[in-house]
Amino acid sequence: MQIQYSSLWRWMATACLVALATGCASTISNQVTAFHDWPADLPEKTYALARTAEQANDLEYRTYEQLLRSELARLGFEEQQAAPPARLKVRMQYKWSVRDVQVFQPVADPFYYPWGWGGWPGMGLGPWQGPQGYYPPGVYYPGNFGPPVVQQQETRYQMYKRQLKIMISDAASGRNLFDVTVNSDDSKGPLAEVMPYMMRSAFTDFPGPNGVPRVVELKMEKRKPAP
Repeated sequence: MQIQYSSLWRWMATACLVALATGCASTISNQVTAFHDWPADLPEKTYALARTAEQANDLEYRTYEQLLRSELARLGFEEQQAAPPARLKVRMQYKWSVRDVQVFQPVADPFYYPWGWGGWPGMGLGPWQGPQGYYPPGVYYPGNFGPPVVQQQETRYQMYKRQLKIMISDAASGRNLFDVTVNSDDSKGPLAEVMPYMMRSAFTDFPGPNGVPRVVELKMEKRKPAP
């Protein structure tokens, strides 16, 4: 059996390209950059969520606030909604966009339409006999055959660009203590599907290295089918 190595390598290269663009199906990678001036010893870890009137009436925002509360509670912070005033103020912003992507990839070796001497054997099924003797299969000789014809397959998918920003400041002085940005670009779905992983990435190894971009990779849980 003869192996078409050129087709195999093209297929492998295209598969790697699509894998890099779409990412692994079981993990998600987020780019995290945190700037902080976090106190070494913070005697009180109470906080209050600061939101605009529009955010307070936004169901999506309030849903993401629950994720934020869970992460802060895991780190030992306590939300304080009544007097006395909380020590810290926490704000959150997010945005996302989507674009369509087209990828064209070859699906087979090029073949050649007959053009003059040689005829159909020049399509790679040979060897074949031409005016100069025998020729190996699958080779294009100018003057004997037309230009190669490459069949292509079109793949379409959507790429999502998402961003989450969380800021923690001293409530009394307004001094910023922690400012983290999480960027997530892949084809895994809109913001709501990956926000739990972006929120977890924002607080991984809190407060994290100061001003050093890093990649936080998390395992994605399988979604339960709708009832």
